[in-house]
Amino acid sequence: MKALILFLIMLFFTNNKVFNQEITINYFEQEPPNEIAQIFAPDFISKDGQFVQNCCFSPDGKEFLYVLTDGFWSFSKIMYSKYTEGQWTIPDTISFSKDVVTSLVPFFSYDGQKIFFISNGRKGYNSADIWMSQRTENEWGEPERLNNKVNSENDEWEVSIAKNGNLYFSSDRPGGKGLFDIYKAEYNDGKYDTIKNLGFPINTNSADECPYIAPDESFLIFNSWKTNENFRGNNIYISYRKSDGGWTNPKDLGKAVNTDLLDIYPYITPDSGYIMFTRREKSNDNDNYSHLYWIKNTIIDSLKNTNFIPYVLNSTPVIIAETGKEFVFQIPENTFYDDDSDDTLTLSAVLTNGNDLPEWLHFNPVTNIITGTPVNSGFINIQIIATDNEGESVSDNLFINVKGTTGIEKNQNTVLQVSPNPVNDKINISLNNSSVQKFNIQLFDITGNLILTKNVYQEESINIEEFNNGIYFLCANYNNVKSYVKVMIKK
Repeated sequence: MKALILFLIMLFFTNNKVFNQEITINYFEQEPPNEIAQIFAPDFISKDGQFVQNCCFSPDGKEFLYVLTDGFWSFSKIMYSKYTEGQWTIPDTISFSKDVVTSLVPFFSYDGQKIFFISNGRKGYNSADIWMSQRTENEWGEPERLNNKVNSENDEWEVSIAKNGNLYFSSDRPGGKGLFDIYKAEYNDGKYDTIKNLGFPINTNSADECPYIAPDESFLIFNSWKTNENFRGNNIYISYRKSDGGWTNPKDLGKAVNTDLLDIYPYITPDSGYIMFTRREKSNDNDNYSHLYWIKNTIIDSLKNTNFIPYVLNSTPVIIAETGKEFVFQIPENTFYDDDSDDTLTLSAVLTNGNDLPEWLHFNPVTNIITGTPVNSGFINIQIIATDNEGESVSDNLFINVKGTTGIEKNQNTVLQVSPNPVNDKINISLNNSSVQKFNIQLFDITGNLILTKNVYQEESINIEEFNNGIYFLCANYNNVKSYVKVMIKK
């Protein structure tokens, strides 16, 4: 019995040593970069004139996968190289990518026995889906499509896997917050049966995609098209898992990684030493191409200890007020949120154009109450600003619909209606007053700028194809009385 116990103890420490042993990766004979991003293997992988997209190493660092495509994404294939006998083999198309048009975004499982990847149009499936190939004795087996809980009739793009088998991927399936959202597929009892949208603040009304999940799921790196005051284009962000299972407000990786170009497909090497990503660039003759880049991994830990910018957790509702009547509105405590536990948010208010509030309107920064007695009917746009201890701030737009004491909304009970909402390329408009056959429509953006005016009939549609995604306000004018409705354009 004692011998058995001793054997088990030795086995535990042996396996634990193997599991945690440090690995040494030959990075194609390159001098490793420091805190400035460098092109990865420019003479072997990231060759000039090629479109090199995303990459990954096997867990032991002995195999390397990357993707070749062109400027139009007319094809994509997964390339394979292996470190053997002291050198890397010449890259060649991996077996399961040779006979199909689209294979990309490969990712090894942490035991090195599986490769997850994306393929479009494989075996008659008409959307981009997640597939998996199992290692065989000689090479790689025929890929299998993951189940219909992971894959949908829409597109699934980019996939990453945690050490426990959980998958993270992006998708434009119905029910998301934006053009693309990041999802988690939980791995339980050998199958993926629970799919979760990571929600806000990871997912926004933009395109949030290309996730890389840390092996222990402690952080998530991804790229997003959301507005960034420092960089244009598609940029890379990091979010840290909180103790309650939620995610911190994402931080962009800064100028060491992000540019005004497309910086996408983040990945961290198996030794945790380097961040790799793809940058789509332009050459001197204006031809597009893309390279793999890498940079020393000092960003992950350093950003975690910097200030988190507060964010809007729950947008304020539209306030309905009447001329000559005082209203009182308390800004809800859960409107803004800050991931820094020791921060105190201070609120202030101005008009969205930056001007001070009108004399009849007052905001108390101690109680966070806004009060006033409107003089004229109309639409008032207010910016509520939340500032943390470090001076970082975020704002939410508060909209006040001031109605006249008489008019459509009150006396005739006429309300502007739209459908569908959210919408695609059209908004169907009607008033719930059958006596009104023709009226004027005005469409305002979130800052109050008039961007469209048109006379319409009941049940008429207006085309919004040219407008960007976001929040808008639609106003119906009839007999000098206005009725507003808030709409979300999401294509």
